[in-house]
Amino acid sequence: MAKLAAAGDTVLLKAGTYDIANGETFPRTPYDWNVPDDVTIQGEGWDATLLRGPDDANCETNSALVLQGSARIRALGVVAFCNGIRSSTKGVVEIQAVKIRGTQTAVELSTNATLDLMDISSSKTAINSSHGPLTIINSRVHENRSGIHVDDSMPLVVTASEIDHNCRGESPDESQAILLKNEATLTDVRVHDNECPGIRVSAGGLTGPIVIAKSYFDENKPAAITVDAAVRTTIRESHFFEHKQAIRLNGESNLDLGTPEEPGNNSFTVCDTCDAIFDARPAPAQGSNPITVKGISWTRGGDALPVPMGCFDTDYPKGSTSPPRLWHIEHPGRCATATGNIILN
Repeated sequence: MAKLAAAGDTVLLKAGTYDIANGETFPRTPYDWNVPDDVTIQGEGWDATLLRGPDDANCETNSALVLQGSARIRALGVVAFCNGIRSSTKGVVEIQAVKIRGTQTAVELSTNATLDLMDISSSKTAINSSHGPLTIINSRVHENRSGIHVDDSMPLVVTASEIDHNCRGESPDESQAILLKNEATLTDVRVHDNECPGIRVSAGGLTGPIVIAKSYFDENKPAAITVDAAVRTTIRESHFFEHKQAIRLNGESNLDLGTPEEPGNNSFTVCDTCDAIFDARPAPAQGSNPITVKGISWTRGGDALPVPMGCFDTDYPKGSTSPPRLWHIEHPGRCATATGNIILN
């Protein structure tokens, strides 16, 4: 298709279907590249230019596009391959206005990459990325068995994107809409209706800070965000609607939902069987590991739930032994001595 192109060339794929029946050949191994370094593949739209694979469950035909190095892939569709697009470990990759569906792994990245205006669906894994930063902009990842997986060697930036309806029929312990193992920043992201945690911060790897802003979480199961790692998570101007556990903390993590100096302006809608914050962290060996919740709007059944200012070392509402609760602390500390797991409003 493009293997004879030279660095700097643009290969125009006219509207039509490119498949084996029409004489195309595709890489059979991850090392058999068909896009040379520094080449642009330009289609005429994802509904017009279509790369169609053999729908081979055994993955004998490996990928639609295997990149030798830097590449720009634009305006085409990919369907029914083992892998949609696979990068090498070098160069810079830009993928724009590409629709991928019906693959084992839609996008496999091992280098610096930007995905813009993507639509990825009906795949076992939508995006698997390692060894380089990944930026996702204006994209939708939906109806996959697993969504976005990023390794411990790279940061992730997601902006103005939608992650929804993933993990259908999958165990929430084995699949995630977004799996993080390092630093990540999410802004203006809608994460909803996933049959698994919307975001899971894995305990494996060297996890950096997580920053979430101006985002929306709705009916992810069982939690919008699950944090297993010893990491700081900062959330601002975001909205959580009716999760069994909107935010679940398992590891020795730090959660900042708002401080007196910088109120969070977050909102939580709590259902009759829900906990907004489920704090399952172990008790720290010394000192305190507070969750700060300044500037939050809490509602239940359309009614505002006022919360007094101060320190809390019990579930709230006080005396609650089961949901609905604004927060539950499994291993509470002591406000009197400012030690252990406490809530500061």
